[in-house]
Order: sequence, then C-alpha cells, then structure tokens
Amino acid sequence: MDYSMNLFLPYNKMRVESQSIVLNSNKSEFRNSFYPPLQLDPKGKHEIALLNLDMYHSVPNIDESNNKFIYYCDDEKFIIEIPTGSYEIKEIDNFIQKILIKNSHDDFFDIKANITTLKCILNIKNGCIKINFNEENSLKSLLGFSDDTVLEGVGENEGQNIVNILSVNSIFVNCDIIEGSYLNDSQKPILYSFFPNVSPGYKIVEKPQSVVYLPITLPVLNSIYIWLTDQNHKLLNLRGETITLRLHLKSTF
Repeated sequence: MDYSMNLFLPYNKMRVESQSIVLNSNKSEFRNSFYPPLQLDPKGKHEIALLNLDMYHSVPNIDESNNKFIYYCDDEKFIIEIPTGSYEIKEIDNFIQKILIKNSHDDFFDIKANITTLKCILNIKNGCIKINFNEENSLKSLLGFSDDTVLEGVGENEGQNIVNILSVNSIFVNCDIIEGSYLNDSQKPILYSFFPNVSPGYKIVEKPQSVVYLPITLPVLNSIYIWLTDQNHKLLNLRGETITLRLHLKSTF
C-alpha cells in the first residue's frame, strides 16, 4: 500500500487536497489498514475514485461446480473431470478427446460450436454412446443443454440454449467507504464496473475514460475493504494472481 499528497490552489482560492492510494492483493477480497489513520477534515468534501486497475484475466469458467462430463458406453458409466480453468468450446473438446483416447473411445463423439446460432453441437459417432447431462456438477449449463437432456444415437445434437462460455459479463469493484452508487434501484457500494476486454490468460489494464468520484462516508479512514464480484455478486476467483488498484482521494474545501 502506498499513498501520497499534493495541494492545488486554483484561482478561486478553493483548496483541493489530493491523495493517491495504491493497493495490492492476490485475493478478490482484502482489507488494507492505514497507519497512521487518514483524518478527514470535517470542513471539507471528501470523495474517492478508481484511477486504474491491473490484473490477469484468470477467472475460470469451469471449476468444481461444473467440471464433469458424463457419458455411457454399453451401459458402463464414465466421468471426465475437467481441471479448473478458462476454456473455449474447442479447448473443452480437446481435453475430452484426450480422455476418450485413454478410455479407448477415440472418435466416438466430439463437441463443436455453431457460430451462427451461438449454440453447442454434440456429434455422436458411435451407437454405443449415451451422454447424460442430468448429473450434478455437469457441463450442461456452460454447453447450453437443459437439466434433463440425455443424448443417444448417431447424429448431431444441438443445445437448447446459447452456450454460457462467459462466466463473467461484468466486474464490480466494491468499496466499503463510499455511498452514492446504485445498481438498478438499490444503493450498492460499487466504486467502478467494467467488462474484461481481453481473452483469458491476458493482462487486464483498466483505466476509466471518465473518472467518477463518490462520497466517502467516514470521518476517519482506519482501513479500506475492497472486494471484486461478477454481475451475480459472486466473488471472483483470481486463482492467486495479483491485482493492483490505484485510488484517488480528493478533498475540497
């Protein structure tokens, strides 16, 4: 954590105190303490904004909650568990094909994307194969198949829904010392939100084009609590990657 102060004296003699606060963590929720505490003059107007955020796009779309692909061959059950990670449809199929080869079931079925309908196509090539998505922690939602789907018989099967390959549509940077931010009709402690504009595995360098300052609710800042969530208010899984935020605290008198 690092913070510094500058003073500005505009021609109208309004005084502005400016402090830069840099925070680092390898967790999606963390608290940093200020020593000594930051005393905010009650005569001033105090606001804070996000200036930039650096992190890697490491949030997985497959984890222990949806990593199982279950199929049967001649009524024998096989479970393929996909490691936690960020996958495209092609990468999911590549991993499954490697396991099929180990199971001596190579070229029994494959998975591909229909770029026109944005749905998944599961192509069964061997009549002994039956694929059951009615299992706990399966890939059904990500691939766009419904809960009760059981596929069997040679031929192509398209998912009922659009693939849900993007687990994160928006990242919310939440902060416990602010007010004045709303999500729909409710006030929420969201300091900033953005859509990750790089592919998984690449670095996100986010700099707001228009910096928005929000009021600070406390007279003394002993600490600041930051947590990053997705559009469903679920904490992001950063998988141990470092996140760096630079905040700007502005006091006007």
